[in-house]
Amino acid sequence: MFFHAQSPGLPTWTRAFRASMIAAAVLAGAAPVDASNFSIDRTRVELSKGHTSEVITILNRSTEPLRLQVTGFHWSQAAGEPMVLEPTDEIVYFPTVLQLEPGASRQVRVGYLGTPTSRERTYRIILEELPPAPTGPDNLVRVLTRLNVPVFVEAARPAPSPRLGAVAREGATVIVPVHNGGSSHVMIEAVAVSAVDAQGRRLFSEEVSGWYVLAESANVFNVALPAECGAAATFHISVRTAAQTLTTILERGDRPCK
Repeated sequence: MFFHAQSPGLPTWTRAFRASMIAAAVLAGAAPVDASNFSIDRTRVELSKGHTSEVITILNRSTEPLRLQVTGFHWSQAAGEPMVLEPTDEIVYFPTVLQLEPGASRQVRVGYLGTPTSRERTYRIILEELPPAPTGPDNLVRVLTRLNVPVFVEAARPAPSPRLGAVAREGATVIVPVHNGGSSHVMIEAVAVSAVDAQGRRLFSEEVSGWYVLAESANVFNVALPAECGAAATFHISVRTAAQTLTTILERGDRPCK
């Protein structure tokens, strides 16, 4: 199975970048926007002691040649920053630059040089489209695609351990921190907030998509509430993973909900 470069499964910031480029061109009255069309056959790479390398297959679905540059980074998380990327030589990848003719496919091999540690190691492989030689009108706006693939190197004893942090509310936004004290990442499927009034009636429920929480790290999810949140007495928060659902209740208090 191939995953299109514009798939909804891409990280939000990647989709937002593409959308912002297109919107800017439209608002500026620019010429048509051109974007290459390529796919990859996986959305993540998983390595372990017995499986130290993997390949990513790239398919050029467009009608023109495609040039790509491949780079790798160590991936960590900090408060409010779910993707901190730093240069690393702990993973290898080849080739680092490749060209695909229309309809052609190529493989990029990704490998890990170290040995499994007590904590899962996490990296990102970035596949970045390079500008082609100019062939069209000078006023053509071209959106270059940049895909970001997570690489997980399994811990010696993998075990995620998610827990809720101190949930808080700022106006009409509920802030839900999720900590992971385990040795491997956890994927948050969704974060939901339901509002309940003083009579126990549910007023509404809002849900946002989750993301990764890396080993021994934390991530923060913000849920925006509608205007009806002012009538709530409590907010019921649930964080869903594939294995469990974490829940807590937050009192509205006397602070305004706007």
